[in-house]
Amino acid sequence: MNSEVESKTIRYVFIDVVSFTEGRSVEAQTAIVGALNAITLRAMARSHVNETDTILLPTGDGLGIAILDQTLPHDIHLKLGLVLLSEVNKRNRLVKDSSRKFHIRVGINQNTDNIVTDINKRRNVAGAGVNLAQRIMDVGDASNLMVGSIVYSDLNQREKYMKSFRRILARIKHNRQIAVYQYVANGHRGLITDIPKAYAKSEPEKEYTLSEFDAFYMSYCIALENFITKHHVSFDISYYALVVLIWYLAKDSYEQKTRKPYETYSKKVYGDDHLTLDQLFKHYDSVEFTLISDLAGFLYNKLSHLGQYYDHGVLFINEAGKSKIQSEFPNILSLVEQDEKVQKAILSS
Repeated sequence: MNSEVESKTIRYVFIDVVSFTEGRSVEAQTAIVGALNAITLRAMARSHVNETDTILLPTGDGLGIAILDQTLPHDIHLKLGLVLLSEVNKRNRLVKDSSRKFHIRVGINQNTDNIVTDINKRRNVAGAGVNLAQRIMDVGDASNLMVGSIVYSDLNQREKYMKSFRRILARIKHNRQIAVYQYVANGHRGLITDIPKAYAKSEPEKEYTLSEFDAFYMSYCIALENFITKHHVSFDISYYALVVLIWYLAKDSYEQKTRKPYETYSKKVYGDDHLTLDQLFKHYDSVEFTLISDLAGFLYNKLSHLGQYYDHGVLFINEAGKSKIQSEFPNILSLVEQDEKVQKAILSS
């Protein structure tokens, strides 16, 4: 038996019918499921998303589309979501029976997940990305399109998508808080950009109060910006290796500064103090893909509360974040800049 797990960066589009059973007969519900399936296949064809390179995940009142083809455009999941909204809108204008009209909401996510064989011996997906995709969708109302943090970080740096998202701090299953981004660009048929009702009356988001560890992590990102840029290649294993490396550097420095004299602490970063940052990066970059991506995903969630201070993923600190560190934790930034490993990395950049 082959024990190897196939892992891929998978892009997800999740949709469901809002108020699916409300005021509808079983026959109307069946008709809507049939219509949604037909619309999905038509939207995929329009978007050049090949059925053989996708996994379709029925959910009863909706479905998930897992896009496996790595050659498709970087924003294919968002484009497909907009086509789905447009197709539903077009159908509703042609249908006279109100019980057979319906609206969908869309959730977009991406992550390195696993291709598995399910109990029906069919190809399926498993991992944090597919689980979170549905939670992201659940944040929206009818005709809303919501995206996760990784998708936002990837798209928001492109001119086409700058200033096209509204940040929402949402609570999902197990009272977990995550940043979700609503696509609010005008001019898309079927897309509603009103803020979801559950968040419309929320108090304005307050500026987050940084912890000392937050300050260490952000300071390493700032001090090592050139090093990160040198090694960062989109959202692949190098990205995950950098997140883990920066986290451990911050963890070790934070513990060294805050531990009591009688407390012992074993450094978490790999190797000994004589290794350079390039050598440390090479080590983490060589770790088995599933392990490093799962660990980075875990750390990414722990860092998501700092979303307003990132420009790209959780590695590049924006001007607001740099200003906050300079004003509130200049001593920590100075301490990090004096780190021998950091100084050598800066000199070699």
